[in-house]
Amino acid sequence: MPETGHLPPERTNADYQRVLLQLVDSGLPRAEMVQVALPAAAAADNTNMLEFLLAENADIGSHAGALASAARHMAHDALSWLLDHCADVHTAYDAALIAGIASLDVTTVDMLLETV
Repeated sequence: MPETGHLPPERTNADYQRVLLQLVDSGLPRAEMVQVALPAAAAADNTNMLEFLLAENADIGSHAGALASAARHMAHDALSWLLDHCADVHTAYDAALIAGIASLDVTTVDMLLETV
């Protein structure tokens, strides 16, 4: 399966997943790891990493940062994936809608408005 997102050719999702899990094993609370990794994966349009984070108990539905990050970066695959996994466009005072509008990308705005 091809990797998605902005991965350098010498890196794979497995490399990053291993590092994230090592951080958790070293004492970083899993929730804090997810808090940082989820919006980063969304911004990079990396749905494979989003799947991994979901398996690591990421709370997709209430994580406004991920949806707003995908909207801001016009990461359509990640945006669609997040919406399909019940991300709420109204969390954090509609941050995702505001980010989508600020992107000036019609596809992004349409995707977000379809869920309103």
